[in-house]
Amino acid sequence: MQHNVVKQEQLKISKELVEIWLDPKLMTFLSSFIGHEILARNYPYMQYHNVVDETSSKLRYEKKITKAEGADVWHIDTPFLINLHILLEDLSEEDSCMLYLPGSNKLANMGNLYSDESVKKSDIEPLKCIGKRGTVYFHEGNTLHKLRPKPGTSRFQLHFEFTFGGTILLDCYGISKCLSSESDLNTLSSYQRNIVRGIFPKTMSQGYEIKKEALSPTKIIGI
Repeated sequence: MQHNVVKQEQLKISKELVEIWLDPKLMTFLSSFIGHEILARNYPYMQYHNVVDETSSKLRYEKKITKAEGADVWHIDTPFLINLHILLEDLSEEDSCMLYLPGSNKLANMGNLYSDESVKKSDIEPLKCIGKRGTVYFHEGNTLHKLRPKPGTSRFQLHFEFTFGGTILLDCYGISKCLSSESDLNTLSSYQRNIVRGIFPKTMSQGYEIKKEALSPTKIIGI
């Protein structure tokens, strides 16, 4: 039984998208917030949730449901991650939305899923990521959060991911989906080009070499 329909579509790189995705003021803010250089972790995409059912963590356990559709169980992401969401439709108190525990990013969280009951015992009141279309939310990967599904409602948003360490999702399919004959990475400023160098690698004059699955610039002199 499917509890949530989740669809996402990677976006073609365009001047209008870059102005939102790699806005210099936004990038400076994120870098200042984490105290480190910010890099694009993933390719920009739109994400749509259509909720057809609501399931608690207790019900999942009793029914032996092992897959969380739409991340609707309390969890953290990789600690290197900064997620940024821009709402593309109005979300009210009664709509499906993301819940998060304020201040939980400072806790020693584990990578496994958390039950609704354990979160209640924390005595931290979850906050809702709701608002008018165009509202921007960002959170660190170590923040406890989940999708709060409300049957008969949906959530539509832009999804951007950044990192200050690792876990960059370099993907040939992602590159092919994002670039077109009208896309020109050379039109990016040097500052923006530097931010996306992990997902759109720059051409190395001596090419790359592969060592045990690792891709790195060729170090052999004279090639």
